Amino acid sequence: MTSRLADFEHLATGCCILGEDGSIAMYVTDAYDPVSKDWIVQQPYDPENPTWGYEFTQIPANEVARVEISRPN
Repeated sequence: MTSRLADFEHLATGCCILGEDGSIAMYVTDAYDPVSKDWIVQQPYDPENPTWGYEFTQIPANEVARVEISRPN
């Protein structure tokens, strides 16, 4: 999940890229743990290498179960 889309609006790619084949590239800020049923905070960048910038996570189309996009007014 990307919890705050606005955090990535200033980047050239925006908050995500929706692929024509159904794949998604996104900045992951939280990951769901099905065992504990909790969201675990993730860092979309490597603090050891800040010059690399934010790192996309690519999710292939066959692994995308659902996409929900919501933005406050």
